[in-house]
Amino acid sequence: MNLETLYKKFDGQKQNGFICPLFFLKTEDSSQLGEYPDLKKLALFAKACGFQIIQLLPIFDTGPESSPYSSRSCFALNPIYIALNKLEDIDTKDPDYILLYQKNETPYFNYYETYLLKMKLLKKYVWSKKKWINSRLDFHSYVKNNSWLEPYAIFCVYKEMTDLPPEKWQIDQKAFCEQNEDDIFFHIALQFFCHEQFTNAQSFIKSQGIELMGDIPILLSPDSVEMWTHKELFDFNLTVGAAPDQYSDEGQTWGFPLIRFVDKPMECIQFWKARIHFLSSYFSLYRIDHAVGFFRLWVMPKGEKARYGHFFPNSDEAAINNAKIILGAICKDTPMIPIAEDLGVIPDYVKKFITEAKLCGTKVVRWERQWEIPGQFIPFNEYPHYSMATLSTHDLTFMFEEWSKDIVGAKGLANLLAIPYSPSYSPSMQEIVLKKLHKSGSLFVINMIQEYLYLYPGYQNLLFRVNDPSIVSSNNWTTIMSFSIEKLTSDAHFCQKIHKILKAHV
Repeated sequence: MNLETLYKKFDGQKQNGFICPLFFLKTEDSSQLGEYPDLKKLALFAKACGFQIIQLLPIFDTGPESSPYSSRSCFALNPIYIALNKLEDIDTKDPDYILLYQKNETPYFNYYETYLLKMKLLKKYVWSKKKWINSRLDFHSYVKNNSWLEPYAIFCVYKEMTDLPPEKWQIDQKAFCEQNEDDIFFHIALQFFCHEQFTNAQSFIKSQGIELMGDIPILLSPDSVEMWTHKELFDFNLTVGAAPDQYSDEGQTWGFPLIRFVDKPMECIQFWKARIHFLSSYFSLYRIDHAVGFFRLWVMPKGEKARYGHFFPNSDEAAINNAKIILGAICKDTPMIPIAEDLGVIPDYVKKFITEAKLCGTKVVRWERQWEIPGQFIPFNEYPHYSMATLSTHDLTFMFEEWSKDIVGAKGLANLLAIPYSPSYSPSMQEIVLKKLHKSGSLFVINMIQEYLYLYPGYQNLLFRVNDPSIVSSNNWTTIMSFSIEKLTSDAHFCQKIHKILKAHV
């Protein structure tokens, strides 16, 4: 497996980008969180600064759950991102609409309440516009070309009627749809609006010369439609998690059922290819979530603690063969360009496989060290060409936070950058770090957007972590921008500063 030809599209030119969770985005006319049309304004910001790539976190439907990695479907987009103010003849005098579009001056939004409010408004809108929606040829064309819609809509309706887990459902689909026609239509209509608004935004982004990068989670929620429609692909007796390590003596139990890569490889490959093909209509690149999971996963019997788990498959040879079959197939002739998230405790054979396959892996600066020497970092220019360099991820503290938490690391990084060590961090230091990183050997340099916003005057104390996996908190996955993207884009000095950082390698 050699993926070198996939990256020839970029002709060896460094690709700079940022990761912006859609919910984090704020515009002058958005509601409590970012919405599909807001991506157009994000693209204008990207273009003004000289970026080539905008990366999003997963944008699948998660229902009332805020984590984008707990999707209810591999195909359904999240209706919470529908911009109601862009729907034709929406009742802007509705008290619920007015409440939704009240300005939020706090750094967080309430995901659950916003979801319920939007669904309430959307139900009123769809039911009042059902005849008009049904008269649209593009609506019927969309339904005809997406066979997953009806099972998904059934799932959304039936899950409100039963406590049974999806893998135990027995449903007469035709009869159920006839008995619940309006509710089925509602969920299909929402997906049509999601598709319409996202496609419109994606077309504009492409017109600005910006590539859009998606994210495909490797594991699926036990509360998802695929547990019903593709139950044969999962082992419900085993659950996936993380092995005990220096961060957790107990390990982690994630609650996701084991996908049967080992005993049903061909079926899993077809399932994954369908996911990739579907998303390729929206994205040019995609992040392979938890790439090590294609080699092996830490599993435990359902209900057991993670420390009693084991790796599956349990031999290096089997793990490598597993990846060759699955990754080799899904990356072959792919319409999207993959970048592997190969973070965490990674066996040497995984690193070797990714290197030999010329699959772009991920280099997080704080972890790229010669660990036998305290504070000794690998020089940025030694990062492999086929890689993506970054300062942080959605699960980590940002560089400007980490500096004070890891003193040994901060001193080592200062030494690498040839700057005096200071216990306090500043935008000027961040600018130096970013410039050096954008001169790294990596083909891709894609940072969290917050790493750049830290340079904006007055923003230093208004940036908050996206997700802290170590705690359960309503602040996880709900942080939003303090300044609108229009305000940032209109600041020519700020945009020019970022532009110079990105061009540091030229």
